[in-house]
Amino acid sequence: MKVAPTHGWEGLKADDIVVIGSRASHYSHQTVSNWLGIGQNNYLQVGSNINQTTKLDELENSCRTALSSGKKLACIEAVGGTTSNMAIDNIEEIYKMREKLVSEFKLTYKPHIHVDSVLGWVYLNFIDYNFEQNPLGFGKKTLKKIRENVDKIAKLKFADSFGVDFHKTGYVSYVSSMIIVKEQDDFGLLRRDKKIMTPLFHDDSAYNPGVFTLETSRSTANILATWMTLQALGREGYQVLLGHTLEISEYMRKEIVKYERCGLYVVNQESFGCDIFIRCYPLSIYPQQAYKRELQDDSQLEIYTDYTNRFAKWLFAKKSHGDDGIALSKTSAAFYTHTGSPMVALRIYSLNPYITSESAKILIERLVKAKIEFDDEHVKS
Repeated sequence: MKVAPTHGWEGLKADDIVVIGSRASHYSHQTVSNWLGIGQNNYLQVGSNINQTTKLDELENSCRTALSSGKKLACIEAVGGTTSNMAIDNIEEIYKMREKLVSEFKLTYKPHIHVDSVLGWVYLNFIDYNFEQNPLGFGKKTLKKIRENVDKIAKLKFADSFGVDFHKTGYVSYVSSMIIVKEQDDFGLLRRDKKIMTPLFHDDSAYNPGVFTLETSRSTANILATWMTLQALGREGYQVLLGHTLEISEYMRKEIVKYERCGLYVVNQESFGCDIFIRCYPLSIYPQQAYKRELQDDSQLEIYTDYTNRFAKWLFAKKSHGDDGIALSKTSAAFYTHTGSPMVALRIYSLNPYITSESAKILIERLVKAKIEFDDEHVKS
């Protein structure tokens, strides 16, 4: 609505509107561009770094190319805690880039900056944490990771809007989401014409959420559960929960390192969250060297992707049930390599507050045992 003020009434009349975001962002961003009539092909993706943050030089180049070709840049989408690796972009730098482009191209509008922070928002609970005294006693690596995430997510003030999913890192039941818009006038652009809503709303002075949302009827159960959870846990409760997930993640990483000789390697070396992505290799391969080759060589990547997929299929079929079962998942893109190809990996996402170092150790030991068993069968076959 900022870039095409009459869009709501007259529709899109040309394909000159684009949205730009990172390849590591959620697929729903492209879907929304489709549904809004902007067009899926007009959602322009730029590359991401190995740690899943957006390549800001590519982002700026893509914006410049679009504007130079006469396109209208409706929205720049930044990552504010990716599903993989909890990557958070430098939002302030994106804001400065936007301001520079507006001035340079003499735009009559400002491209909207939206941050997909549906996961990363939760680190705002650490905004006033005393990192020097560290009252909750987090380890050095965990404390460093939290502090870095807080410094990044605090820059949400430079965004025009950002998203929150309480049903993810908020420990609330599905579905509980929220969008926060900085300027009331921007939020007002979503308001629908009340003339088309009569006789549903009779009191013009009452607050009517239906003016802004697609729904005219919706249960309050989820948002009530959200409010109760926020009140019950409080900031310190979330600090404890998040800190625990990171502490357990660090512990498991150390355990996995002990078994590199078995062909297991943690590939998200620069981690911002509790995610652990494990790439799998045959026993005859030295994982660290193979991983470095994969980042540059798609043929090597294909070989070990096939191996990881076969091990995962075997693992889920034979080791996911019973008293000795293992609960893991697999991702088709832990991140994208230097060639832009997705890296498949096993995934451990330790958000469960009941995981202990003892149970984490057992999980890794069972994974290693399963890996050795798989390799024995593979060699024999």
